[in-house]
Amino acid sequence: MKRNTSHTIKRAQRFPVILIGEGLLVGAVGGLIVLLYRIALTYAGKWLGEALAFIKGNPLRIAGWFAVLMLLAVLVGKLIKWEPMISGSGIPQVEGEILGKLNQNWLKVLPAKFAGGFLCLFGGLSLGREGPSIQLGAMSGQGISRILSRGKTEERYLMTCGASAGLAAAFHAPLAGVMFALEELHKGFSTSLLISVMTASVTADYISSHIMGLDPVFRFQLEQTLPQNYYWMILVLGVILGLMGALYNKVMLKAQELYKRPKFLNETTRLMIAFSAAGVLGLCMPSVLGSGGNLIVALTDKEMVLKVVIITFLVKFLFSAV
Repeated sequence: MKRNTSHTIKRAQRFPVILIGEGLLVGAVGGLIVLLYRIALTYAGKWLGEALAFIKGNPLRIAGWFAVLMLLAVLVGKLIKWEPMISGSGIPQVEGEILGKLNQNWLKVLPAKFAGGFLCLFGGLSLGREGPSIQLGAMSGQGISRILSRGKTEERYLMTCGASAGLAAAFHAPLAGVMFALEELHKGFSTSLLISVMTASVTADYISSHIMGLDPVFRFQLEQTLPQNYYWMILVLGVILGLMGALYNKVMLKAQELYKRPKFLNETTRLMIAFSAAGVLGLCMPSVLGSGGNLIVALTDKEMVLKVVIITFLVKFLFSAV
């Protein structure tokens, strides 16, 4: 008993240093997993484009593609039944676990989330890599914590480190990863946590940059700067985006509510609706499919008629809710 008490006291004294070492480990493991996920999504988007080009104008191939989409819906539905915690972006699940209100199994969430995200993006669903990368990173932290037999409090620290590492590896954004993990997930601040989260985030970003290169995720060709007398537009834009963000959240929640009302809809049949919508839009408006990264770059590379921009916005908005 005396020895255990002494060991506990010594470990508590060295806890900040231990947390830095564990942050380094979580950053390396979580960063590598998210990097593999990022590469997988890149291939999913590439193969989706090739599939849409292959079926274009051929009714038989189009019918075959819709059959593939229904198969993808069935596969993703089975993954959700096997591990319900992979549904949605994954950020609420991480928040819930850090607050002690949910309990995820990293051994199931990691492979299911990875495979589900790949299959959904290959089918053209409107999803990105932010939420999944955060959940994958957090589950990496949870896995390391349980392998090392850490306590619940320390596990939450390591999950926060993993979430930060996931965001950093996904977007080459270590500072954003740190701020998001502390403000949105952990909702607390301490010197030990800050240093360990920064360690995890920078480690993940280093691994991502070393393998993928230093190029930013979004490369905008801006040939002119905004004149100062137009800066008021930035304030107006901020207000509009804040309102649209709030509206988007409400529409997403309303869509989820509508999906749950019909008794005949389950995990798989709901997905069939979403994949069918992706199939239709793949034929008439493929630019709104997937994460939207290419759409963002396209909007900055070339001028678009305002009417086309508005239609694209509305379709992407509604499709994402579906």
